[in-house]
Amino acid sequence: MPQNRMETLLHPVRLQMVWVVAGREMTAQEIAQALPNVAQASLYRHLNRLVEVGVLSVVRENRVRGAVEKVYALVGENARISREEFMGASKEDHYRYFQAFLSSLLPAYQAYLQQEQAEKIGQTVSYGTAILYLSEEEKIQLSERMKEVLTSMDITRPAEGKRRYFFSSAFFPETAETDSNGESS
Repeated sequence: MPQNRMETLLHPVRLQMVWVVAGREMTAQEIAQALPNVAQASLYRHLNRLVEVGVLSVVRENRVRGAVEKVYALVGENARISREEFMGASKEDHYRYFQAFLSSLLPAYQAYLQQEQAEKIGQTVSYGTAILYLSEEEKIQLSERMKEVLTSMDITRPAEGKRRYFFSSAFFPETAETDSNGESS
């Protein structure tokens, strides 16, 4: 992925837009309805940028009251960052990308909290941190198995009776190295 596309994609508002459109075809109006906290002018600017770098594409145009309404879809391969590209980023870039990733989750979660009944939140949401002790090989195996599970299930396309969920993960080592007894070395 050219640095230009990577920089474009790893922006909080644009990440939200990508997640909203993922697996669907949507108009700008539908995207705006899904992201009510994004100003319309800002939304169109970000939408145009995502199209410009090839992350989104116009899949068709509809005539609506004499105007042309564009329908957008995600160009999957252009919305992924390869391991090599990820590894090539500087420490400062990684921090900004992680910050953008976290920042892009907050509005979706806030919107969910505003519309969901309080008693249902505990039934539909989970978040937490698991502390794991892994060798480098075990870390790679775990990551590969998680990918296998997610890709082996038919869970990436909409279907009757299914609700969209966000599944996000962050996987990084603790700063201080500890031994198997939990003591710092």
